[in-house]
Amino acid sequence: MPIAQSLHKAKVPVHIFTDDIDHTAIQQLLNIANLNIVHSHVAAMPDVHAGVGLR
Repeated sequence: MPIAQSLHKAKVPVHIFTDDIDHTAIQQLLNIANLNIVHSHVAAMPDVHAGVGLR
């Protein structure tokens, strides 16, 4: 499965495996990528969607 998008706007990169993603989900992924507990990267699978978690 190829990476569709890679974001480099946080402490670690975010690799997204879909082109069909909404802005809220992207913002949540960037928030996660800035957490100190994440060391390498954040990966978002094709069924990614915004949740009630880190906003």
